[in-house]
Amino acid sequence: MSTPLRAILLSMTALAFAPVAAAQSEQPVEQGAPNVPEFQPAFPEQTRAPASDSGVDFIVETFADGLEHPWGIDAFPDGGFIVTERPGRLRTISEDGELSEPVAGLPEVFAQEQGGLLDVRLGPTFEEDRLIYWTYSKPV
Repeated sequence: MSTPLRAILLSMTALAFAPVAAAQSEQPVEQGAPNVPEFQPAFPEQTRAPASDSGVDFIVETFADGLEHPWGIDAFPDGGFIVTERPGRLRTISEDGELSEPVAGLPEVFAQEQGGLLDVRLGPTFEEDRLIYWTYSKPV
């Protein structure tokens, strides 16, 4: 390999790694409070991930009570929601938060470990055909 070509390749390699070297500053990263106050590092010098702030304000509100492990939810076009409960129930929630009785006719589900009645979606033409899709774990 000629000397000028070697010099160009070495320069390009050095430039490629320059951002990596610049990112390795000596300044410590500010960390948020630990999720678990009794947190014990697994090894010396272990750190937590830096706290993140999305800058987005939000409010958490409960709009329905009485659900057991709610899992999937979708909104009806005219208001209200359809929601699955992992143990195997499908319910509707009115706009004012009233919870329906479980919908009849669903198959038996395997509601253990990672299984159960999972996601729910209204079909793309729900207003015409009233199709609802859901995923579940079938007992074997």
